[in-house]
Amino acid sequence: MLVGGLLVVRQGLRPAQLGVVTGLAALPFALAWLNRRGPGPFCSGGVTGASACVVQSNPWPYVLVGVALVVVGVVLFVRTRRV
Repeated sequence: MLVGGLLVVRQGLRPAQLGVVTGLAALPFALAWLNRRGPGPFCSGGVTGASACVVQSNPWPYVLVGVALVVVGVVLFVRTRRV
């Protein structure tokens, strides 16, 4: 983010630099994927018969944040292309 901020200050805002906003959506989408069996406990059995249980959170807030970042990035890109 610091490098992106320096580029904007030195070169001015370019439409392609707004791809960073859209790219940031990868993190919430990854978190949503990792919690896809949530909310609540999820237990998986191993080959040896042992099981591991984890408590997963609700994935939908992560999906909403990811979608919002994608929409904001695309809207800002389209608006800067028209100027």
